[in-house]
Amino acid sequence: NVDSTVVDAMTADGLEPVSRPLTTGTVMFGIMPTSNDPSLPTYDLKVRQAISHAIDAEAIAQMYKNQGWAYTNQWAPPGAWSYNEKTAGYPYDVEKAKQLLAEAGYPNGFKVKGYVNSGDVKLMEITQAYLAEVGIEMEIIPVDSAKENEMTGINGTWDGLLRWAGRGEADIAPVYNRTFTDEGVRCVGGTLHPKDIKELIDGAMTAKTFEEKVRISKELSKKVIDEYCLLVPFA
Repeated sequence: NVDSTVVDAMTADGLEPVSRPLTTGTVMFGIMPTSNDPSLPTYDLKVRQAISHAIDAEAIAQMYKNQGWAYTNQWAPPGAWSYNEKTAGYPYDVEKAKQLLAEAGYPNGFKVKGYVNSGDVKLMEITQAYLAEVGIEMEIIPVDSAKENEMTGINGTWDGLLRWAGRGEADIAPVYNRTFTDEGVRCVGGTLHPKDIKELIDGAMTAKTFEEKVRISKELSKKVIDEYCLLVPFA
C-alpha cells in the first residue's frame, strides 16, 4: 500500500501510480465491529451482517486503488493460496441490510461509535455515509496512534466499530491467532473467540502437509466471514 502523500506527489509530477495486488506481505483494511459485548447491537450476528451489506467495500477499494488497494471479501489477499473463492461475503445490498436490521430488532437503525486513527478520518466518513442509508448513525471518534494501540492491545477494547488494519499474509492462521483466540495480542479484546475457529487455527498451524494447510486455511477464511462476520474487509 502506498501513502496518499506519495500518490499526490507522483500525480503532480505527471506519473500514474500502478496498483498490483500482493498475495503476501501487504496490509489489509476494513472495519471490525465489537462482537463480544452483549450490551452492544454489534453483538448480534445479523447486525454485523447488515453492516457488511450496507457498505460498498468494492467501491471503497476502487477509490483507494492508487494507494495499492485491491478489493477482498476476506482476511486474505486475492490470489493467495489461503484465499477461498467460495467465501460468499456480503455484497453491497441496502435492502438486505435493512431486512437484517429489522430481523435483529432495529428496524429504524441505531447509534454506534466509530473509532479511527486521526489520519484515516476520510475513510470513516465514507463508511458513515453508507451506514446512514440503512439508519445506522455512526459517531466518528478520531484517536491518535497511542490511543489506538491501547484500544487494540492485549488489554484494550472498543465499543462499536473500529477502523481496522492488519497484516495480509498468505499464511493466515498465525494472523487469525493474533485476534480471534484467547492467546491473541491484537484487537483481541473486542472480538469473539469461537472454539471452532481456534481448532481450525491450530489445525492449520500443525498441518503435516501443505495441501492440508491450504484446505484448513481456506475453511478458516470462509468461517470467519460467512459464519461469524467478525470483520468487514475492504481491501
